[in-house]
Amino acid sequence: RTPNPDVMCNKEIKFKLLYNKALEMGFDYLATGHYAQIKGDKLIRSKDEFKDQTYFIYNIKKEQLEHILFPIGGYKKTQIKKLAKKFDLPNQKRKESMKTLFLKCLQIL
Repeated sequence: RTPNPDVMCNKEIKFKLLYNKALEMGFDYLATGHYAQIKGDKLIRSKDEFKDQTYFIYNIKKEQLEHILFPIGGYKKTQIKKLAKKFDLPNQKRKESMKTLFLKCLQIL
């Protein structure tokens, strides 16, 4: 019965304001770092069952899915970390950011 701020943040900020702004600016897609996948016109769980985030984005509208990409959803977190190291990406040693995102969304909402 207690609302989940991550669900609200995704619904109101990422997949409403940000999504609409991206389309308004002429972009074809909005890509996010969520661990989720899209098959056809359905949102499905990511390959990484422990990092899966479909629970937090379950309320994405079906018609939005054709304009959304989840590029890491087909990987496990360990694979993503290895790729970040292989390509020497600046975030290769970054710790989990959930608390930071949570606080930012609370401020916005």
